[in-house]
Amino acid sequence: MSYSTFGYPDLDFRPASMLRETMEYWLHECPYCGYINTNLDNPCDLSLEAISDIYEEVESGFDWGQLPDRDYYAIRCAKLSMLNGSTGHDKAAEERFLNRTLRLHDDALQFAKLGAALAKLNDYSGAAKQFLRVAWIFDDNRDEQAATHWRKAAIEQVKIMMNRQQTQVTEETICIYADMSRRVGDFLPVFRLFEQFQPIEIDISDDNFIEKYGHLTMNEFTNMLENRKELSEQGYRLIKFQKELAEREDRAAHTIDEASKTATENHQPGMFFSL
Repeated sequence: MSYSTFGYPDLDFRPASMLRETMEYWLHECPYCGYINTNLDNPCDLSLEAISDIYEEVESGFDWGQLPDRDYYAIRCAKLSMLNGSTGHDKAAEERFLNRTLRLHDDALQFAKLGAALAKLNDYSGAAKQFLRVAWIFDDNRDEQAATHWRKAAIEQVKIMMNRQQTQVTEETICIYADMSRRVGDFLPVFRLFEQFQPIEIDISDDNFIEKYGHLTMNEFTNMLENRKELSEQGYRLIKFQKELAEREDRAAHTIDEASKTATENHQPGMFFSL
């Protein structure tokens, strides 16, 4: 992936705008049974009846959010007409904008259906990913309320995964969880993650060493060091950047590039994620 061509992803790995334009092609729906997946050849352990029931439940309770009204599109079309040297009302352009919004909502429904099916299969990581993609679509549609709703749905899946200590709790998942929590205004998990993954510096000459670790036996002390989860240098810097944003109660979207620049300004090596 070329960031110089497409731009940097957000801290939740939401792709830059050019790549998000391709989201309508990320999923496929069987024209006969309605089965949805990234690849229709992927097997599913649910019966067609169970899948149909899940999809129906999602669709019946799906929050379509607030569609921007036609005035919004009329203003945009008028501006485009002026740029093109025309003073006429471009009805066709207005309809194209409106149809694009309706298509985005159809895409959001597909991601939500797949997420619900994966949650039923206890694939909490996959479900969280699909629910987050629904939030991305509502982000682009400037619907903060709906985007927050679906981020919270994704967060619930990650919490289940973490509580069950499943192996798919990857560093990327941890970083995304921190960003989703901050974006919905729940800053406490960000601070906890920062404390949890802050590197331990053991200095036996430290005056507080005995106070900190004197109650542990040698085996307990060794186990603490061996079992402590650590992030890579890049992952820790992302969490550190999230903490700095949370301290300002900043709920806005930020890019990985911003985190890199912040690290550079603080005289730290640059950071890059291989996605």
